[in-house]
Amino acid sequence: MDKSEDTDSSVLIGRIACVSRLLDHQLWQAAIGLSLDKSSASGRRFARLVEDGALLEAAVLLVGLCGPSRSIASIAMSGGNWVCVIGEQPANGDATTRIHQAEHIDLAAAVLVALLSSRPQMRCSPHDAFRRKMQGDFHHHDI
Repeated sequence: MDKSEDTDSSVLIGRIACVSRLLDHQLWQAAIGLSLDKSSASGRRFARLVEDGALLEAAVLLVGLCGPSRSIASIAMSGGNWVCVIGEQPANGDATTRIHQAEHIDLAAAVLVALLSSRPQMRCSPHDAFRRKMQGDFHHHDI
């Protein structure tokens, strides 16, 4: 896949912002961008959670898979929206924790957007590439 086929996490964040609740394929796109191996134990657990409709749990699992440097610092409701804050400990030993915050009407979406905001370098394959890779004849709609 060449660079012209890649989109960064900001595109996925923008797509999530346009929906009232997080969609399965958006979670899958984030998982692919985070290099989740579908055949690993974590990948199989993620797939089961998504299949069961446990999108919040799947989003939280992705946060946990990003290692000990990222964790959910807080979740709160504000003005009808969920606000999720993810703390990131820098790898260079710096004691300063970086904070990444996201707000969305859907809690799972707020968690995923906060995670994606903490990983701007993440590359997400677009619809056709991730559909072939993960779901076979999976159909993609953001409405």
